[in-house]
Amino acid sequence: MHPSPSRSRSIGFSLIEFLMLLGCLVVLIGICSPLLSNRNYDRRRGRIHCVNNLKQVGIALRTYAVDFGGLYPWQERAAGRAILSPSNAVSADLIRYFSSVSNELSTPRILSCSADERANLGTNRWDTLRDDSNLAHRVPSYFLGLTATEELPASILSGDRNLTNGPPANLDWRTVGTRTPVWKLPQATNSIRTLGFDSRTIHQAAGNLLLGDGSVQQVSNGRLRDAVGETQQAGGIEWLFPVDH
Repeated sequence: MHPSPSRSRSIGFSLIEFLMLLGCLVVLIGICSPLLSNRNYDRRRGRIHCVNNLKQVGIALRTYAVDFGGLYPWQERAAGRAILSPSNAVSADLIRYFSSVSNELSTPRILSCSADERANLGTNRWDTLRDDSNLAHRVPSYFLGLTATEELPASILSGDRNLTNGPPANLDWRTVGTRTPVWKLPQATNSIRTLGFDSRTIHQAAGNLLLGDGSVQQVSNGRLRDAVGETQQAGGIEWLFPVDH
């Protein structure tokens, strides 16, 4: 005896229903794929933009050093030109160090990474930035390594500002004001074990470093700690961060 047509239709999916379901899945994939791809593309583009910025910063600082006996702006002590020595530097001095190489940096926008949501530079002029201290303190997306030298190619000259040495709930040293002194990492310290990039900001749990030889490296947290360890072997590390980095 053959089953009745009504009973056969009640078992499983019909071909039409299956095709309709498949069509819906294809449409959903088509909607979601561009969104995910754009998100990944924006992240990659922000990372590349940041690398290019740091390369320009490196060229500017190294050009300055060539003109002043191998010394960077915070080290240069020629007649009347000294700004502040690293031992006395505070966060308010960061923009002064960057602006001292403004002849080589055509615009202060180079200091703002496109992936940094906090950096919102409303000017393209260095003089405007110097006159607005509140803006100037918060603009840079990058810290400066005040103990880096050309003689130590692997020393860390600059990098993304969003460094931490602990979980987000325990970042006492991260929040800095205009008078906060440079953050020092002594030789042979264990602090680098928890050092890393804040996973919530900029390039998340990864970042970019500008080295003493002018190269820029895209590094993971593990590679960051390796780089810091290599630099520590030659002496202590001193990093100057923007306000509330």
